[in-house]
Amino acid sequence: MDIHVEYYQTGAGRTPVQEFLDSLNPKMHDKMKLSIDLLKEHGIHLRAPYSKPIRDGLFELRARIGTNLSRIVYYWNSKSSVVFLCGFIKKDQKLSVKEILYFRQLRQNHTGTCRRRGRRTAYASSRKS
Repeated sequence: MDIHVEYYQTGAGRTPVQEFLDSLNPKMHDKMKLSIDLLKEHGIHLRAPYSKPIRDGLFELRARIGTNLSRIVYYWNSKSSVVFLCGFIKKDQKLSVKEILYFRQLRQNHTGTCRRRGRRTAYASSRKS
């Protein structure tokens, strides 16, 4: 499968996922890179322990070394394209409602930016009814 990965950029031009990956120690970075490669290879068919749904069309790409848990939050832009929104070190088993709302806001910021630039995303297209 040939999956295209897009990295969300803030209005200031920062790329949160790239910054997150750059901050990881080499072992965890390699493990997360493996998860990214598996997502590119298996697409929507990638399941736990590498990928799990969060809710509302958001997913987390997962990497683990011992008790250290790294996550990248993403959504499917189309059947062959994902957008990586942000990355974080997971400290609790369950994501808070506040975190999920933040992830949803990032997705909305991204889809709004795409519409302003004349690009349409699957998510933006499905909301425009």
